[in-house]
Amino acid sequence: MTIWLQTMVDPVHTEVLKHTCFTPRSRMPIAGDDLPITVDRLEHSKLQIMWDEVPLVDDQVRREG
Repeated sequence: MTIWLQTMVDPVHTEVLKHTCFTPRSRMPIAGDDLPITVDRLEHSKLQIMWDEVPLVDDQVRREG
């Protein structure tokens, strides 16, 4: 899946990146979600989404319903 991410490494440095990765169906992000990521401080385009920390879709639906 390809998604656009707005990353904030620190309060001063914000960047919008196009990121392609495997996205677990059970943890599919919704537009506007905050995703936990690990970012390479020297090359911000190198990042990893920590999918095991993203809420399950079923849990998101229950909270909103």
